[in-house]
Amino acid sequence: MSCFKLKDGRWVVQRKVKEDGRKKQIREYFGRGDEGEKKARARARELLNQRNAIEELKKRKLLRKAMPTVAEVVGAYTKSKFTHVGMSATDQYNCYIRLEKHLMPFFGDEKCLELDFDKMDAYVKMRSNEWADRKQTRKVKSVTIKRELSIIMAALNWAADKDRHLLPYNPIEDYKLPGNDSDAIRALSDEESNRIFKKAPAHLKRAIVLGTLSGVRIGKSELLKIDWQHVDLKKNIIFVISAKKHGPEKRQVHICEQLGEFMARWCEEDMQMQKVDHPGLLFGPIVHYKGRRIGSFKKAWKTALRKAGIRRRIRPYDLRHTFVTNLLENGAELKTVSEIVGHTRSDTTLRLYHHVSPGKHKEAIKLVPRLYATDEPDRSTEQAEGKEGQKKGQHKNDS
Repeated sequence: MSCFKLKDGRWVVQRKVKEDGRKKQIREYFGRGDEGEKKARARARELLNQRNAIEELKKRKLLRKAMPTVAEVVGAYTKSKFTHVGMSATDQYNCYIRLEKHLMPFFGDEKCLELDFDKMDAYVKMRSNEWADRKQTRKVKSVTIKRELSIIMAALNWAADKDRHLLPYNPIEDYKLPGNDSDAIRALSDEESNRIFKKAPAHLKRAIVLGTLSGVRIGKSELLKIDWQHVDLKKNIIFVISAKKHGPEKRQVHICEQLGEFMARWCEEDMQMQKVDHPGLLFGPIVHYKGRRIGSFKKAWKTALRKAGIRRRIRPYDLRHTFVTNLLENGAELKTVSEIVGHTRSDTTLRLYHHVSPGKHKEAIKLVPRLYATDEPDRSTEQAEGKEGQKKGQHKNDS
């Protein structure tokens, strides 16, 4: 396309078009002089904008055809994370369940670059109205939805990395995920701990004692991996292989007096079962069922709760919360507690247990000094009352 002036002074806009498969030139005339030039150049700009718009539309259509879906990007992301990064088996399973059950049915067929904040908000609204359990006693929490959407966010950030060229950018990079729920962690009371302990089978009793008296993470990540080889009864230390939470790979947990008494008894029991005459010859897990390593004690836990007559929801992981709560309420230093339980940072402990020890708060409030005299009357109040009395007296005299 071009805009120019003919020899006779007329201004022309000339462009090529296709008709019946052949290229053809078309001219538009706009007169002579400054007015003709002005109209011709305006028409040229209009045609140029139209051509750019058509080319942009074609690019978008081609881009949309080549644009991967959320399912394709997430598939590539999880494959990379599961094989190369070394994600734990538990985290892999949880990620798989969240993707298959909730995320992919909602996002799977969406084109990545067509995701927007409205689509994310729609998922949050949908999940917030769903029940978290079969008995329909509680709704899905915000922290659960946050963990689910974090997978999508992480996958798109991974795909938009300049070294991969899977996506030019992440369209939901600035989306604000739901916040954490404000529900405070409720630790087990002494009465609840004892009632569950009395109704628990032998292997569950060991798990309960280790959870509440050492603070190790409950389940396969830490507690069920503790073997006799990891225990030094002379130095009263348990060497814990930490869960993969970006913290230290190993840590030492000192054995308190009561836990030491229990472990001495368990040591004798297992020595008789394994028919060895020295604690150093013991092998295998501390928490076991008739010598066999167990993968979970959820069924035994539910049975013990039912037999103990406890109706409120208590998870095995609350054993660890009980340990931390007891330490903080009895004045243990926050950083020390954080190191014992294997938190990466102290503010993690503070965020989870900010509600702990209201008694400590009351003691702290008592330290606030007395700043004002409470036995002196408020002069401003006296003056206001005096003025009010004068007005009433004046009004009485007037009447």
